[in-house]
Amino acid sequence: MTIYHDPFRVIYQADLLSHDHIDWDYNSYFSYAPNNVVLSVLLSVWLKLTQLVSIPTNIAINVLTITILDITIFMTLKIIRLVTSSSLFQVGVMLFFWATPLAYTYLLQVFYSDGILLFCFVNLIYLLLNWKNVSHYIKWIYGFLLTIIAALGMIIKPNFIVIEIALFLIVILKKVNGRGSLIVPFICVTVGLCLTPIINKEIETAVGYSPDTQYKLPISNWIYMGLNEKTSGTYSYEDIEKLEDVEYKSRTSESFDLIKERVNKLGFFGLFQQWISKMEILENFGTIQNAYIGGTYSAPTWFLRYKKFISGFISVLMRTAIIILMYLLLKKTLLFDINDISNRNWLFIELTILGLIGFHTLIWETESRYGLPLIFLYLILVSLPIKQVKMNLKNRKGLLVTSFLILIFCGYNLFFSRLKDNIELNPYVITAQRSQLSEKYQTKTVKLSPREKISEKVFLPVNVSYFSVLIPEKTKLEGQLINTKTKKKYPLQKETKSLVYDGKITKGSYIIQIKNASNTDQICWIVSPASYQLSKYKIQHQGNKYLIYKFEK
Repeated sequence: MTIYHDPFRVIYQADLLSHDHIDWDYNSYFSYAPNNVVLSVLLSVWLKLTQLVSIPTNIAINVLTITILDITIFMTLKIIRLVTSSSLFQVGVMLFFWATPLAYTYLLQVFYSDGILLFCFVNLIYLLLNWKNVSHYIKWIYGFLLTIIAALGMIIKPNFIVIEIALFLIVILKKVNGRGSLIVPFICVTVGLCLTPIINKEIETAVGYSPDTQYKLPISNWIYMGLNEKTSGTYSYEDIEKLEDVEYKSRTSESFDLIKERVNKLGFFGLFQQWISKMEILENFGTIQNAYIGGTYSAPTWFLRYKKFISGFISVLMRTAIIILMYLLLKKTLLFDINDISNRNWLFIELTILGLIGFHTLIWETESRYGLPLIFLYLILVSLPIKQVKMNLKNRKGLLVTSFLILIFCGYNLFFSRLKDNIELNPYVITAQRSQLSEKYQTKTVKLSPREKISEKVFLPVNVSYFSVLIPEKTKLEGQLINTKTKKKYPLQKETKSLVYDGKITKGSYIIQIKNASNTDQICWIVSPASYQLSKYKIQHQGNKYLIYKFEK
């Protein structure tokens, strides 16, 4: 898979740091996303350790990603086993992970903060739910782990704060009802969260990171993006550019003024509609399999031949599994006796779920991948035993009707409304190398001398109908695609930011050739990781360097 956007920038920086190449000035990305600085540093530590035993960077990252995911799934199953004696349900959860694409797509293929956040959520919940079952001495170990996990979770994502709020509410409720409390775990988690800014600062100082105030944005910027009606509250680069034009010292106050302006423009009904749209996106788990994946650079022919069908099947399968899970959750929630305040576990998970949904619906910007923790929390919640409210026949009929109507609504939004878009997301990308640092983050270009040529080999397992290679907008470069066997040449046409060939290209081995035909230096986009391999082939005689291209069908 070719990984792009934020995960690639994190991996690229970690790769540099692992080779003692400390450089934060090659582009402005980490001034926009300072929360990913620590993630890059932590990944670089892992890469340094694996280099001691000569493990290649790509394999090291894959091993780490698989390990984090497997531990997360294992601990989820341990929680299920802890809270329920139903073997049937335990097997059902195992089948959920085995049969759905959740564990085979984004979480397995892309190393990023979402996987680590899930790891932190699940492990912290296990420690809290199992707290009363362990001895005094084991609680010391649990307390230490709670502090470390809480600090890591908060460093990775700000939405981890919801678990602290949920725990605080449980402590208060237990205190009021005189049934004991989780005060010690609460203190441990609080200490971990309080340590977050200190750890962040120490790590940033150690690696020489200092954000450029020209690009640094206030936290309120993400609240501002969450109110963007055009993007339904998702990430908006236009909003970022708008605040960039404001003087650094005035950005926070300006962002609050812009927030007020958007709230007033939306009005009550518009704001409510915005929240519904954001909730729909957050719960739209069928899109997760394509997150940050720009295609494949080396895939079997059979996969490429049936890629559209596989994409659709994965989306349908994921949606079906989630709808079944939603039904079980809905049924259990409606049957739950709300007066059963003694059910600490149920209340804690329920409050955490409501906190996550509220955070990304009412406050922050949203994406479908932000809802990943909800899947694991839903599985845990469904497995929890509850005290059911006593119902007569009339109430049971009302429950069935309510469940059916809500299920139809969920089914429409989760299954039908965005299914077509998800199937057609990157459906025809056959071979690609799309990992890049991005022009919008002021990434430096590479100069090609007059008459200089660069070439990169690529293999096409099937016929394609379109090819493009990315180049800077104001550059005078020429290009061609050469079949290595027949020597047939496909001249590339200049477009705004790319050289393209729009026509049939038969399968086989090719050379992508870029040439500076002018008498002056010309700039070109080339990606140069320290050791991370971006595709099967590199630019010839240039070391670990790659062009940015894609072949489509």
